[in-house]
Formats: sequence, C-alpha cells, structure tokens
Amino acid sequence: MEHLIKEILVEEEEIRKRVAELGAKITEDYKG
Repeated sequence: MEHLIKEILVEEEEIRKRVAELGAKITEDYKG
C-alpha cells in the first residue's frame, strides 16, 4: 500500500512539472 502511495505522489509531481512548463510556454507565447 505504501509503495502505491509513493508512486501516486511521484506521478503528481511529474504532472505538476508538466503543467508548470506548459504554463510558462503559454505565457511566453502570449507575451510574444
């Protein structure tokens, strides 16, 4: 069970990173 929780947390971290990158990209496109 604990292993599953860790995997979910890692996946959440990955998703957050991707969302942040996308947000930055969109902001740059918007400014440009």
